[in-house]
Amino acid sequence: MKKFTSAIFVVVTVLQFVWAQTAHAQADIKKIVGQVVRYDAISNAGTANADMIVRLKSGGFMRLLYSPHGYSFDAPPPKAEEILPPEMFSNGEIEWRFDVHAPSNSGQRFRCTSFPKKGVRDARGRLQVETPYDAVPGTGSVVIPRTDSLPCQIISKWSRN
Repeated sequence: MKKFTSAIFVVVTVLQFVWAQTAHAQADIKKIVGQVVRYDAISNAGTANADMIVRLKSGGFMRLLYSPHGYSFDAPPPKAEEILPPEMFSNGEIEWRFDVHAPSNSGQRFRCTSFPKKGVRDARGRLQVETPYDAVPGTGSVVIPRTDSLPCQIISKWSRN
């Protein structure tokens, strides 16, 4: 009987911990609305991952990252519904609704503090390093602040507004 009581105690404790973590995670979700104005075409090509700059409807800009199964090489392939729609990166006039949260693990924190870079040659042939964010069609004239000055959040859910 003592083993049974201990097992029940362990199960209840684990369930309380899981519930507390879920409630905490849900409480930290922010809902934002905005238009995608820049994106990293290199990280987005052929994957479900995305790194983008969003102009918020409420004003300002935010960097958003998306990876449905994390950033490891052994992540399972994404399901069709986990892949961001192509129009997110081809029509800057569409407003999107995002559920986002602060980076919650070391992989997400690393991604938020590192920035994609690519080497390009200037007019003199010298190699210059720049951030490879491409403008979403219709947003080329939008002036955005430096990428490293933007708040960074992780996308958990999205929909067309």
